[in-house]
Amino acid sequence: MIPFVYLGLAVLFAATESQFLICRYDPFVGIFRIDAPYTMVIFGSLLLVTGIFVNRPYCRYLCPYGVLQNIFSRFSVRHLTITPAECRNCRLCESGCPYDAILQSDPAKDRDKADKPWKGSFLYILMIPVLAAAFAVLLYNLAPALSLVNDNVKLAREIRLEKEEGIKAVSKAAIAFYESGKTENELFDEEQRIISRFRNGAPWVGIFLGLSLGMGLFRVTVRSIRTDYEPDRGRCYSCGKCFKFCPVKINN
Repeated sequence: MIPFVYLGLAVLFAATESQFLICRYDPFVGIFRIDAPYTMVIFGSLLLVTGIFVNRPYCRYLCPYGVLQNIFSRFSVRHLTITPAECRNCRLCESGCPYDAILQSDPAKDRDKADKPWKGSFLYILMIPVLAAAFAVLLYNLAPALSLVNDNVKLAREIRLEKEEGIKAVSKAAIAFYESGKTENELFDEEQRIISRFRNGAPWVGIFLGLSLGMGLFRVTVRSIRTDYEPDRGRCYSCGKCFKFCPVKINN
């Protein structure tokens, strides 16, 4: 769920004109621009080292763009396939895939079992809209906290603390505010408008996360018995690297 949360929040923050989350926290963008904080440099270095053992770890497990590729790849017209009639189940393509995208066939002893019944998974079907609604309510209530990523909201909170509790506002943004001639009421009104935009957008992010989690649980509980090796359409990059491991040489 990490890349799904990352994608949802990135879209929300961009839509509310708060910040571009992906550009800010992508470990490689800061390194290429030579302005990344040391924490991002360490994180990026760890990913590069991990890449020696795991192919493209950031792209596969963290990148929000990978979520979009995963979704749309499932509906692609042309996609790599393994020819069922010629497959010998030798498992060589499984070890040759750098992305672990080859789905194994079920063991022979399990193939006589009936497919997981849809009726038995009716509860999981009901959970999809329930999770979507629950996440929508959760994100709606978290909207004020999420809005703190916006600089104007943070400034308004700082000015309000100075006004109500006497905590001196000493940030550069507060100093610039006092020198701009803008009134506190104008700043507070802008804060409420931004929070309102977050309240309007956050439930849609919650619905997206709830649907993603619910459909993921549903896929785990309901699937047909697999008699052949086949690529996962969401994770497969159609790179064809498994071709050279196949002794039959009839992959498509």
